[in-house]
Amino acid sequence: MDYISRFLKKLQAQGWLDKDKALEIDKLIRDAKGSPDAEILQRIAKVKLLTDGQIGQIQAQLEEEESSGMEMAPKATICYIKDVVKSYKTPEGIFQALRGITLSIYRGEILAILGFSGSGKSTLLNILGLLATPDTGSRIFYNGTSYAGLNIKERDLLRRKKFGFIFQESHLLGHLTTVENVALPLRLQNYSNSVCLERAKHILLNFMNKAEQENADIFFSKKPNQLSGGQKQRVAAARAMVHEPEIIFADEPTGNLDFDTGQMVMEILLKAAKEKGTTVVLVTHNPSQARQSCGRFIWMENGLLKKNLATAMDSTLRLMKQLSGKDLRTR
Repeated sequence: MDYISRFLKKLQAQGWLDKDKALEIDKLIRDAKGSPDAEILQRIAKVKLLTDGQIGQIQAQLEEEESSGMEMAPKATICYIKDVVKSYKTPEGIFQALRGITLSIYRGEILAILGFSGSGKSTLLNILGLLATPDTGSRIFYNGTSYAGLNIKERDLLRRKKFGFIFQESHLLGHLTTVENVALPLRLQNYSNSVCLERAKHILLNFMNKAEQENADIFFSKKPNQLSGGQKQRVAAARAMVHEPEIIFADEPTGNLDFDTGQMVMEILLKAAKEKGTTVVLVTHNPSQARQSCGRFIWMENGLLKKNLATAMDSTLRLMKQLSGKDLRTR
């Protein structure tokens, strides 16, 4: 299959090639028959049938295929990163937290990023969530939008409207009630007070147990200092979902919770995400939780992506051995 045909196949998989655009691009390609691929892409860009970010993302994906000698799965990619590097200056010199990460995140999937402490997991998540900036030369695309082309206002808007975040600490505002905390992402988008509270209560009910639901008004009015750790994380999860983001970045969301409470938080969060078709990227030290919750696993080590498994494993120890190359029973 020639380059332009592969380019069009990926556009189709992304959902960016509707019938009218397909007809226009087909005519343009026929008129440019015999021209170099680069010239054909320039013509497509010139007539604004696709954005520069969409063209850039497909080109980067095709580059990866050519360098690896393998064709990527024809799936809609919500986030694609290529050759992502992140360096920090330290008293000892330059430390590379990420050393050339290339990764596709597919729309609607539950992806786990695993690795030992210091492997670069949280750094990668912060860069994906526009909370940190990678080194020059890194390429990141969110559904055909290049991070490199965004100004500060555009970055803030994308983060507020399309992303949801859950961290190890709930980061609830102490002076606000549970329902007011959940409503914050909607307030940042200038929804009316009544809409904010109505939608916050609706989503929060999904993250409350039966006893809490029976006394919903009391739970809605509680402040963070009146909540347990598990309750705080469930409120934080509701806050991450209330504005119906396209993707949720979860960084050790159950790291401070006991096993049973952590399981409950993850089950409620992932059930809500699956119902909405929301993509979830989960950073965790807990391989057992990842195995039970996620459909794909990647392993990071020393700032590098080492392994990528798309098949759920029935044994946590076997999963970790395949991903890390280490027998954890001997650690």
